[in-house]
Amino acid sequence: MNLFTRRTVGPVVGAAVIGVSLAGAGSAYAATPAPTPPRAGAHIRPEVRVTGWPSAAELRPGGRAGTFTVRLYNDTHHTLRNVAFGYRTDAAERPVVQELRHGRWAPVRWEHTGAGRRGGEGGAFALLGHRTVREGATAGYQVRVSVPRHWEKKITRVRAAAGAEGKGWKSFRPVDFRVEKARPA
Repeated sequence: MNLFTRRTVGPVVGAAVIGVSLAGAGSAYAATPAPTPPRAGAHIRPEVRVTGWPSAAELRPGGRAGTFTVRLYNDTHHTLRNVAFGYRTDAAERPVVQELRHGRWAPVRWEHTGAGRRGGEGGAFALLGHRTVREGATAGYQVRVSVPRHWEKKITRVRAAAGAEGKGWKSFRPVDFRVEKARPA
């Protein structure tokens, strides 16, 4: 007799079957394979979230900044070392990016990147910092983005993303925005 199939015998009472297992006690249901744990050295991508940024964000040149938080939860089975957190855009103009450091807003330096590096696309990358994130821990940055007064009037939509990357993985979420026309002074 196959121990992995269910065989029952018993009278039918209404819609219920009163049964007895022919395979013995405790083996009435089909065996399902146990989930396999990740292989040693297997890499599971950590979870990255961007919160606080509206999907229809609109910024005005010289106006108020938009704020969001980038968080990484390390649900892998190992410590992530040298995780780069950042903000990237391929816009011709660069918005002003600041991070909250020790309770004060500090400017973030931009660097130019080639395609395939720092967030996956060419353009500009504002590095927020590098961190080591232990297994089960969360790390993040609070970011503020604004459009400078001298913004090019032809640029009305900006594709941007914020997230994190490490050795063998990257995860960025959109933080796109529209640029509102500047009001005359």
